[in-house]
Amino acid sequence: MALIVDTTGVRPGERANILRDYLSEASSAHDVRFLDPADRVTARLEHWQLSPDAALMQQTSSGISHTRTTRHLRRDAPERVAFVVHQGGIGTYEHAGVRHALTPGGLYVTDMNAPFHYLRPGSGTVRILQLERAKLDLTAELVQVASQRLASSPLCRLFRNYILGLTRNPEPLAATACASVLVPTTITLAECLLRDASAPGHTKTRELLHDQLIDRILLYLRTNYPRPELSAEMVAREHAISTRYLFKLWSTRPQSFAETVMSIRLAAAYRMLHSQPALPVAAVANRCGFPDPSHFGRRFRLAYGVSPARSRTEQPADPLIGMSTR
Repeated sequence: MALIVDTTGVRPGERANILRDYLSEASSAHDVRFLDPADRVTARLEHWQLSPDAALMQQTSSGISHTRTTRHLRRDAPERVAFVVHQGGIGTYEHAGVRHALTPGGLYVTDMNAPFHYLRPGSGTVRILQLERAKLDLTAELVQVASQRLASSPLCRLFRNYILGLTRNPEPLAATACASVLVPTTITLAECLLRDASAPGHTKTRELLHDQLIDRILLYLRTNYPRPELSAEMVAREHAISTRYLFKLWSTRPQSFAETVMSIRLAAAYRMLHSQPALPVAAVANRCGFPDPSHFGRRFRLAYGVSPARSRTEQPADPLIGMSTR
């Protein structure tokens, strides 16, 4: 993610203005107010533009309030929908006239052109996925209805974890072949969640989810490969399917599920070895999901024909970094 705002070193009286100006440009015009005394205010904002139609943001700050009123509605603004994963203290959230409790770990959706109010005392972090509403093929009214029922959808937890996965390790997504399916997959999943929340059990929703299941799992693998505990059981659980069905789904692919995970980890290690030449090989192994450097070395040599250390000076004959996601 690119660091956009960091109030460290900024005079206290200017911090709210800096954050407000950027957020108004990136989302829609609204007021930003810090709740703590000026000398205790902190804010850090990171931004990753997935495409012209989609963006990820991560905001960490002291107590804060965001408010969009009818006064702001008189200004032209892009028609965007924001999905927010709240990770902080208990607060309040109001959208389109309906008030909600703001709870740690909760997922909320906002039509950025509607009035809203977000109040969070104390320090915390929000992870935001912002999409152009036109790409979701949904009306503003449907988004507002869905916002009131979001937690009732069985897809809510899945999409919450999806956003957390994207913000946990976003850089590899842009650097791999899966970048071309990231935004369409994200938009489809967001559309399915909103449709299911507003009209549960719709046939079109189930069909869309099934059609893009492999792409969603691949994106999950590419954002979670650094975790040594990554397993078929974990992936199946996160995607609300059985492990048996996961293996059946993968039986039509050129690589087995285990081979897919190994290839993703090795490709990530290859990139890291070349992009961070001063990083020790053992550290590369650890960051790519290999707790045992010796095991990593054996698998790397098997895939590339050279040791990890030598790959930094020799170009392997058949690198895996261009591996297709389909």
